[in-house]
Amino acid sequence: MIRNIIKKAAQAAVEHPWIIIIIFFLITTSAAFQLQNIQLDTAIKSLIPSHMPSRSRIEGIESIFGGTEMVMITVEADDVLAKSVLEKVKYISDSLEKIKEIDKVNSPFTLNDIEGKDNQLIIETAIRDIPSTEAEKSELKERLLSNELVIGNVVSKDFKAISIGAVLKEDVPDSVVLDKIDQVIADAKNKFSDQSSLMKAGLPIVRALNAKLIQHDMRLLMPVGLLIMLIFLFLAFKQLRGVFLPFLVVVMSIIFSLALLPILGWKFQLITIILPIIMIAVTNDYGIHIIAAYQELALDEEGEKTGPRNVELDKKISRDAVNNLGLPVIAAGITTMIGLLALISHIIIPARQLGVLAAAGIAFSIVASILFIPAVLSLLKVATPLKKSEEDQGILEKILRKTANLVIEFPKRIIIVTLIILIMISSGIFFLKIDTNPMSFYEKDSEIVKATELVNNKFGGANTISIVAEGDIMEPDIMQKISEFEEDIATYDTIGEVTAVSKIMRKMNRELHNGDINFDKIPDSRNALAQYFLLFSMSGDLDKLVDFNRQHALITARMPTNSTDEISRTVHYLREESKKESASIFTMVGGFGDLLSEMVDVVIRGQVLSLLISIILVAIVVMILFNSFTAGFYSILPLLTAVISLFGLMGYLSIELNMITAMLSSIMIGVGIDYTIHFLWRYRKERKSLEAKDAVLKTLLTSGRGIVFNALSVIVGFSVLLISGFLPVKFFSFLVTVSVGSCLIGSLLILPALVLIYKPAFLEVK
Repeated sequence: MIRNIIKKAAQAAVEHPWIIIIIFFLITTSAAFQLQNIQLDTAIKSLIPSHMPSRSRIEGIESIFGGTEMVMITVEADDVLAKSVLEKVKYISDSLEKIKEIDKVNSPFTLNDIEGKDNQLIIETAIRDIPSTEAEKSELKERLLSNELVIGNVVSKDFKAISIGAVLKEDVPDSVVLDKIDQVIADAKNKFSDQSSLMKAGLPIVRALNAKLIQHDMRLLMPVGLLIMLIFLFLAFKQLRGVFLPFLVVVMSIIFSLALLPILGWKFQLITIILPIIMIAVTNDYGIHIIAAYQELALDEEGEKTGPRNVELDKKISRDAVNNLGLPVIAAGITTMIGLLALISHIIIPARQLGVLAAAGIAFSIVASILFIPAVLSLLKVATPLKKSEEDQGILEKILRKTANLVIEFPKRIIIVTLIILIMISSGIFFLKIDTNPMSFYEKDSEIVKATELVNNKFGGANTISIVAEGDIMEPDIMQKISEFEEDIATYDTIGEVTAVSKIMRKMNRELHNGDINFDKIPDSRNALAQYFLLFSMSGDLDKLVDFNRQHALITARMPTNSTDEISRTVHYLREESKKESASIFTMVGGFGDLLSEMVDVVIRGQVLSLLISIILVAIVVMILFNSFTAGFYSILPLLTAVISLFGLMGYLSIELNMITAMLSSIMIGVGIDYTIHFLWRYRKERKSLEAKDAVLKTLLTSGRGIVFNALSVIVGFSVLLISGFLPVKFFSFLVTVSVGSCLIGSLLILPALVLIYKPAFLEVK
């Protein structure tokens, strides 16, 4: 049935070429108009579905305490209490407070200092006046050291850094507020000539950087990728039609797949960067096989091409190229689509979308390869084949011949050596690490990484986890539980600073009693707590610590680490601590650290599930194609070899499994199965008239060429990702080379060796 459809499609393409060409032109043009509607989305929360527990917990916390996203501006100097540095800090702090999109500013000039004097509490800003003498500076230093609300929070304990935190209002576009913050920083640099350095950190900065890098990658990667592919196609075919026809299919497929983004209501995200590159690397493969078959047929018909153009011959060769390879091309395309569609099982939203978009683009390219390419070829006179003398046989043909001879002479040795190498490489899997922290996206010398490290080292940590306490917060027993919990978790090895209302209450109680350490505790009476709340709220802000009705309190733990393993361990610890009592007041543990922790499990589950689905489904397709259960088993052996090699090398080379690299195995299986199908298909054809060894030689010298071109085109296509601004995307490019190379070796070396040793019945067709 499928064969008949292919024959009819090929016949229609060569009989009505202009209709086919016009149809593809109209589809591509219509899709191109949609590209202007593509929108960018760099929010970390957009990566995960709304029903994911960690996201629900973040939204639950924000519904009680408002937005918690903060831009942190770090000021680093040899002495941050120097007059010139403090003047700059005050200028920045005051300027940020004037920006209407900023809800609150935390700095030494806005946070409070609580001091007891004559049995009265005096609450003033931590730095009231900028010291002008050494004596005044020493006095300020002593006062700050005794203020646990400031020291280690916005002023480092070594007085070499100050942090200015701007809490953003909800639903404010990043571009609006960040432009204003950048202007404040620029003005401060121009106004003050001290030697302090300024850097920015925080999730809004991460989003802005992602947007900038995505736009950079899209402007650079696609043109460079297309140029590289043009050069590769010319080197492969050395004929204009062999270059431009697969290239046109690639361009049309890119436009078609990207146009689906606005049509489906989806947005362009970090992971989507890979989509055009997948199209460049993969969608020309089907055209490459058709062109290779066309050139092979043209060589066979060379004697009939003298004289004027033979239109019927042109049509025949174009049609036969599709008839001969149409079925394996479709099968290879379907298995590639299956590998990509397996990403639908992934919980990360852009990964699902990438699977759908890439599969749609590949489906388009298959149809274009079977209809558009032969339609154009049928309008052209068959080109004179490029002959090669014995001396100019070509490096590829020589390598393929030597490979075939090696397989024919030593099939068992090849399998034994392969098993030994796999055992050695597989041990690297035990060293494989999972990392979902966005800091791993950037180079170590980038400003965002440096600023985050500074916050980790000087201010208790850039990653936070929040714990919500529920109950009558004005009740001393409840406040005491919050205090005990806050003090206990502060001793945990991966927790830097802890912020809670209980710290303020203890300090106020101590200061009211002239700094007596015995009163560093929660007062016994509800009335005392009520007075402390009233006093502090008159000059301070408790909104981010306690809700308006005093029924919820927020404890925030900061972690001085970017390690996802350590963050996950901390989240688990806090969750266990919050459940110690049967009637615990701690009802929710959430925040960005919680989200990163859950994403580790998500990446692992998504990797395993998509891997299993893709392997099983491609095996089923091969079983159907060859009408044999054994065929499915043989088809996945090269893939399993590649999967083991991939994860083993990642472990040895300390390349983390993250949101981007986790998608590689599904893409690899979808692409790698193509080589297996083409080898088995051609081998079975040659086996009808040749002995097994001769069939292997003939298969590698014919289909082997297309398989190698296919693999090289994928490697060359993905190599452009090496110039991406994102580290995981660069690693992805390297890993593609490893995985596709493994699939290639599996298909041209291991699979032929297995076929010669075991002679599977589904290939022994006489």
